[in-house]
Amino acid sequence: MASFANMLGSRFRAQAPRFDPRFLTEGLLRSHAGDVINLSSSGMRIRSERKPHYRKGDVEVFAVRSDAKQIHIHAKVVWVRRTSFLARTYDVGIRFLDTRPEMRSALLQMAQHGFMGADARRSTDATGAGGAKRKRVIEADLEIEDLYAILGVARNATDEQIRTAYRKLATRLHPDVCDDPDAEQRFVLVNKAYRVLRSPDIRRRYDDMLDDSRTAA
Repeated sequence: MASFANMLGSRFRAQAPRFDPRFLTEGLLRSHAGDVINLSSSGMRIRSERKPHYRKGDVEVFAVRSDAKQIHIHAKVVWVRRTSFLARTYDVGIRFLDTRPEMRSALLQMAQHGFMGADARRSTDATGAGGAKRKRVIEADLEIEDLYAILGVARNATDEQIRTAYRKLATRLHPDVCDDPDAEQRFVLVNKAYRVLRSPDIRRRYDDMLDDSRTAA
């Protein structure tokens, strides 16, 4: 009974909604992963025109930017689902893992006003050339890891080369046989890279996002 209660509690926490105020940001925030629909100090919701290459439980890094200000934050994918039965768009629930007060405050200012820190003394709208008003541009981009580099293979690697590289790394980095302090973290990354690159469909979606991120850089 106790184990069932713990399992139920864990499932509820994983699906629990954000209780922090959410601010609608559709059309204001953009991401290589899609449009950021809303943002709070504890998470955000992304809408993508294509099925994402990541899945529930993955931990990713997001860069949230406002003008010259930028913060990087680790976040967990808590759910991925279609917006409707027939739709090709997907909504993704993201929970931020950094709960430090200063990080939450920066995200709250970003969500409310589009600025952080010292920018809070300035108006949400800035004055451009000729006195014209311009909206602040806020971006939230998924930092795309180079999964090919994690496996040590080329971008045009064959399925067999990817499989061979994965087997070698997984055997060497398995926590049961590797005493390196970061072995478990590297083992997780290797498994994630293989899961994405071994599937032609997921690999194609990942390659598209990787190309988009490098074009925007």
